[in-house]
Amino acid sequence: LKSLCVLRRAAVVAVAAHPPEPTPQHNTERAAPRSRDAPTQPLVLRLEPAADLGCTRHLAAATASSSFVLVCANCSLLSQSMTTIIDTTVTTIGTETADVMGGLLYEVLLVLTFVAGALFFSWLNSHRSQTSASRLVAAKLKAIEHDDTESEEEKKPVVRKAVERKVERKAVVQPVSTAAPAPKRANRNATRKPNEKRLAADMYRKHNQQICAADSAGAILRFVGQHSEQMNEVNLATALHRVARWTKREMDQACSALREQPEWKLLLSLVEAKLTTFNSQGLANGMWALATVRVNTEDHASLLAALTAEIEQRLARSDFAPQALANTAWACATLRYRPVHMLQLVEQEAAGLIKQFNPQDLANIVWAYATLGEASPVLLEAVASAALNMLYDFKPQELSNLLWAFATVKYKHSELFEQAVPVVTMRANSDMLNPQALANISWAYASMTHYHAEVMHALLQAALNKLRWFTPQELSNMLWACATLRHSNVQFMNAAVNAILSDIGRYNAQDIANTCWAMASQRCGSREFYRALSQAAVAKSTRFYPKAIANTLWAFATLSLDEPQLFAAFAAQSLEQLAHFNPTDLSTVAWAFSVMNIRDDRLLAAIADAADARSDMKQAAADTIKAAFERLHFDRSVCAEE
Repeated sequence: LKSLCVLRRAAVVAVAAHPPEPTPQHNTERAAPRSRDAPTQPLVLRLEPAADLGCTRHLAAATASSSFVLVCANCSLLSQSMTTIIDTTVTTIGTETADVMGGLLYEVLLVLTFVAGALFFSWLNSHRSQTSASRLVAAKLKAIEHDDTESEEEKKPVVRKAVERKVERKAVVQPVSTAAPAPKRANRNATRKPNEKRLAADMYRKHNQQICAADSAGAILRFVGQHSEQMNEVNLATALHRVARWTKREMDQACSALREQPEWKLLLSLVEAKLTTFNSQGLANGMWALATVRVNTEDHASLLAALTAEIEQRLARSDFAPQALANTAWACATLRYRPVHMLQLVEQEAAGLIKQFNPQDLANIVWAYATLGEASPVLLEAVASAALNMLYDFKPQELSNLLWAFATVKYKHSELFEQAVPVVTMRANSDMLNPQALANISWAYASMTHYHAEVMHALLQAALNKLRWFTPQELSNMLWACATLRHSNVQFMNAAVNAILSDIGRYNAQDIANTCWAMASQRCGSREFYRALSQAAVAKSTRFYPKAIANTLWAFATLSLDEPQLFAAFAAQSLEQLAHFNPTDLSTVAWAFSVMNIRDDRLLAAIADAADARSDMKQAAADTIKAAFERLHFDRSVCAEE
């Protein structure tokens, strides 16, 4: 039927061309069915424009065959070289039925299409008219409701006019009804007072949008100063968090200037006044913001105490998410703020939710507790177990913080450090580790005495291309790690010597001591290099503590480098700090002076007295001190008489 409709619409006639026979007239006889066993012959049909429409009957008869050919009479090229073969099997239907049903179906579909289109456009026009009228009246009523300057008498004509216009539009669009009109409902919107809660919510939402759209910390603080009485707890938490985020991008000087602004102090006072209305995320963000801005814990003791009390109450109800727990711990560690009870609650809650922590939260919370020295084996074991399942998801900084934390608290977890080997190697070879991450990871493996040649080689090769960006502490820590693990890399050592000589003025006492000890342990460095280190150490000798003094003297004595000024300066410092030397450091100082054959009776006598006073003096340290005295021919009794 579909084919018949198409042919009737195109007004073409199918005329049998093969085998040749006269065009039959219309009759009511049904075409004789073909036998299934008879051979199928292709029937060539020639299409001619607009002839007798009744010949569709021949098409019906032709389609009884399994294939036929259509040849266009208007195109000789097509009739000679191209045919369209349609493989189809259709059921032969009566010619009269085909004629009647084909034409009827087409006409019915055409009428239905026009009717549906007319109904749709009529409905669309009606809907647009009603919508426009409703919007116009609603806008006018809303404007009247919010206009407090007009009196009720002035409002009434405008409302009545708007309502009449709405009714007129409805009367035009809607059909006239013969039924009695329904009683009109009172227009409550004309006399309803504005919803105060809704207006307040809109105002707070707009405040939050303006705070988030501010382009600097100063702009946020100015907004707080102008709208301080119209801000709720969400606005205050957002403002505090955004100020901290903007300050984080700036230098420390900007933080100092920010803390002196009156609007900042106003913001903190408003936060403290409304802390009880903050949710758990707001409290954690508040702690994070204070730590980011580096507030003075003594100057803001009352605010921190109030925050701590609120956080403890929420922790008792298990109302903190993993990120909030990690941020709270991170803030305490950054501020060096130790609320012991709160930290215990955070640790307990974190241990229970550890499977929900992501890599960043795991790294932050274990870093925080390691920095504060409050990490318990329960938390460390839980963090390690969770981290093992997602080590490849850790970012470079997160991975370095994780390993650094375990090394700092001396919690030996061999499986964690072993599983991290391929991850660290891949990140180092991909040049994804910055100088801080390279230094922290190498220091962590050295501190845990977990040596992997592949890891150290990858870390040092990655560091070679970034030495110019290393800080003195980072470079000295990498040298210390190489010496501790006894990993030799001549190319890195030579490059490190040049980098240190060009930047020796920035090295502090700890950096100088670590560098001297590491380079002497590896027997690296020139005489010029050690002379520069000696001069820098003498200039900053008052800042050396016992361990740094002992390591520096050991380095120069091991290499037999005669630096009289260095030994004289460190002898004076040793006398001042001798009470803080441990037995090993005492024996190291005595050994260094004996190796260099420098006899300082005052220092040697003080060492002897300190060794006698120490109850924890080990036999090895005592033997070293005794051997040093003998080498220097130092007699304690003779010295006492003199």
